[in-house]
Amino acid sequence: MYSFAFLLYLVELLTTSGAYQSNHWADRSWSQKSYDKMCQRDDSGRQAKQPNNFESRAKRQGEIPHEFVDKDYKPDAFYGDRATVVVSIKTKSAKNKYHNDELKQTFGVRLMSRLILTVCSAVTYMTNQDFRVTYLNHYPEHKPVTKVDFKDVSVQLMSTEGTETHDVQDIFIHPRCDNQYLVDLAIVVSRTPLPGSRNVWIHSAENLLFRRNLDRVVSAHAVLGKCTVPIFKRDRTFSSDIEGVGFAKVFFQVWDGCRPGVCPYWEEQRGLIRPSDQARCNNKLDNGTRMCMKWIVPRSLCHLGMGTPVFCDVGNIHGLMGFIVTETYECIHFNYQHAVMQGVSDGIDWIRKTLLQAVTAEYEKSIPPWMANMRENFTGDWEPTKIRYETPTEKKLVEFSNFIGEQILSVVNVYYRYQFRCRGALVAHDLVVVPCSCLTIQFSFGMTELRNIMKASPVSFPKILVREFAVSLMLNGSYPFVNVGRGFIHRKCDTHWLYDIGYLTLQQSLPHYKLAWVMTTQVELFKKMLYITSVADASMGYNCYWLNTEIPAEKSKIRFVPWTQCINVVCPTDDWRTYQKDRCYGSLEPLQSSLFCIESLVKSWPACRIPHGTPIFCNVEQARGLIGFVTSSVSMINYVNKCYERMPENQTAVMLGIDPILPFISRFLWINQVEKTLRLTGQSSCQLLEPSSV
Repeated sequence: MYSFAFLLYLVELLTTSGAYQSNHWADRSWSQKSYDKMCQRDDSGRQAKQPNNFESRAKRQGEIPHEFVDKDYKPDAFYGDRATVVVSIKTKSAKNKYHNDELKQTFGVRLMSRLILTVCSAVTYMTNQDFRVTYLNHYPEHKPVTKVDFKDVSVQLMSTEGTETHDVQDIFIHPRCDNQYLVDLAIVVSRTPLPGSRNVWIHSAENLLFRRNLDRVVSAHAVLGKCTVPIFKRDRTFSSDIEGVGFAKVFFQVWDGCRPGVCPYWEEQRGLIRPSDQARCNNKLDNGTRMCMKWIVPRSLCHLGMGTPVFCDVGNIHGLMGFIVTETYECIHFNYQHAVMQGVSDGIDWIRKTLLQAVTAEYEKSIPPWMANMRENFTGDWEPTKIRYETPTEKKLVEFSNFIGEQILSVVNVYYRYQFRCRGALVAHDLVVVPCSCLTIQFSFGMTELRNIMKASPVSFPKILVREFAVSLMLNGSYPFVNVGRGFIHRKCDTHWLYDIGYLTLQQSLPHYKLAWVMTTQVELFKKMLYITSVADASMGYNCYWLNTEIPAEKSKIRFVPWTQCINVVCPTDDWRTYQKDRCYGSLEPLQSSLFCIESLVKSWPACRIPHGTPIFCNVEQARGLIGFVTSSVSMINYVNKCYERMPENQTAVMLGIDPILPFISRFLWINQVEKTLRLTGQSSCQLLEPSSV
């Protein structure tokens, strides 16, 4: 390594010898002078480390205090939608107090529960504007920057913009951040954790490996993967259907694409304060990693804001690559599609103790000694330790009180990538019954085609998709939500959706929830009681209903109707009725199917408008509680015409009983333990007094 460094120095010495001989120092950039000083040698031929009190003091001041670093390893902190790592950073009095209007709103990513990684230029300013490096003023000397007052800064999760903001406790900038902004990284410490967010993924804890992989990403991203930047809901350039945070593709470009935003080509016409630094113009500076990026959207990429993160997924390399930076650069016109990216690789040594994959003794053993020796120590006396895994808490016991209260608190919304997917019913502390079609990535496209009618296609639920799902109480909308631990779909579930049922387990309990009552876990008994309920409901007062916050009445009544009123819904064409007779007519036989036809008694809300997965409850004799849910997937008429386009007689819906899933979830249900106890004591479960479904 030292030999290689010496050769680099020798090459630079030979190429600049003419400048030495002619004393034309003005032709050499300030960065070259700095490089010459750094490469002074001692007697052994190695690079001499010059004593630098300012640099040592800067390292101490820039060190991230241990108390802000999470102590426990929580894998779920990394699972979820990538949009939930993006954080908005707002600074008050940006123009008047800090002389930089761009500080008004910048961006970053959540590094840990309270740590937000951003660019140094987003939280610093120059007290003396003459020393500020700009497009027109390439000030040659290195001058320290001043941090903005953390009391003027607030942070906010971008996916919940406009709701809750959090105060900032402190700001730390990279020890090498100065007015040149060659290493443009900083950390903002939130006073409290950001709810609903997750940690950003940084694929390597070694700066050399990260830099090498970044080169691989630049070379292969257009063919083997993609790189993206977040776009936000206020951005009208994109489709109006986008809500919250979306992502747009960006591409790495040669530096010539960004050069017009770094240095003017016609200096005499641009009012330059001093000649441009050609090393800066041509990206030949010795410190920092800067790369040029472009997108194909007809607006300026650099106007997205300082600190906008760049994510890449190329082969086995995933996660954060860098940030868009604008300080010292210029967005030369409103649709300038280029921007400069600051690589995260420059700060890996600084943030290593916040990267959870690096804090184990096993990790240190896997790193070659020469690579460990190349690190810079920004962490003081911190040493890697064994990760303390968070011990799982003891499983909650279900109590009778969990069923008493408002039944609406057992109805949940299921979200996929923060888009509403379906509803479900909470039947245990951490278990939600949902439609199978809510969890699968296959959709019934082309279900009017004969080949798809004659033969159903299998469906699957890849485990990798689990982290993309979240659940919240219907009553509270989408917040607060909890992440999903795992999912299950019925083994007979396919694109004909006759067994459209599954379940999700949650990583933690929802706040202020109640459990839906399930009358029995005995499948045959449940099917008989459900059939009796469907008949009794029509003759004993219509005591079955669904719950919806959009209708004033909490209980919206439904009525079971003969299956013949749903034949046109599940079999809308002659091909269906010819090749799928069991599907079309099989439910006419009692106890042979778990599908039932229902209609709504709310005139303004026909049954076909009831959201997918909405639970159906009954209060008929002993058949009380959750009996099934509405499945929109089995209604193939949806592919012919929409609900409001149908004749009134076809505005029915199909309900699927939960009996197909009972064998798989019975061990989680409280009633199962009760029934076991009753059987052991020789009693009948019919003697049990079920709680009311208030």
